[in-house]
Amino acid sequence: LRLRASAVQPRPAGTVRGHVHGHAIYIVPRDDGEIVVGATVDERGFDRTTGTAGAAHDLLRWSIDLVPEIAEYHLDEITVGFRPTAPDNLPLIGRVDDRTIAATGHYRHGIALTPATADRVAALALGDADAIPAAFDPLRFEEGS
Repeated sequence: LRLRASAVQPRPAGTVRGHVHGHAIYIVPRDDGEIVVGATVDERGFDRTTGTAGAAHDLLRWSIDLVPEIAEYHLDEITVGFRPTAPDNLPLIGRVDDRTIAATGHYRHGIALTPATADRVAALALGDADAIPAAFDPLRFEEGS
């Protein structure tokens, strides 16, 4: 969700993370005044249609539990983002051909895994054939693999 506080409404000074009724939620104030609230997970392929009214309602309710001022903010937008993953939920890291190395499919852990992935991809590019675990082979779903 993307919310907006008026110029006179208090805003969180930084990112707020919490759990409400067992659900993780985050609230991120942006420099432009926007407040991002997230997130839900709904595996629907590449369906760009906006999430359900119930999911938006839950996010709003949980965010208000964490930061009550949010009840007075304006709802600007509901967005959908994609988090690439593979059918086995493991990343796809390794050589695709002699000139291409893939490093994708980290799902929601992409930011956290960036340093380790970069180190392993660099090692692979410099000739360390064992730099990437075989379980991450990007060609593992091809027939005959």
